[in-house]
Amino acid sequence: MLTEKDYCDKDTAFALQELGYNPYMFYDDGTPAIHLWYAQKWLREEKNIIVYPEKNSFGWYYAIHYNVGKVHQFKYSEECDSYEEALSEGIKEAIKILKDE
Repeated sequence: MLTEKDYCDKDTAFALQELGYNPYMFYDDGTPAIHLWYAQKWLREEKNIIVYPEKNSFGWYYAIHYNVGKVHQFKYSEECDSYEEALSEGIKEAIKILKDE
């Protein structure tokens, strides 16, 4: 069952929209309702940034893989409490990378 934690928060949703994501669902207040999975897929397919939630014996993390020119870059996160938190935080970091380009 989907809950609020399965969707991007308001600031993230608007930032994705500014970067070109075309939302198809909206909350009553006009905020885009963007599922984390769709944001992850869009970043991968349209922006060539891959966000991987990962788990090890210490907890959840995210890894981001992307290219700057022909150079492959990657970032890793601090520990997160859940898969959804790791994915959400990874998406936020991917947005920062795109805005810095």
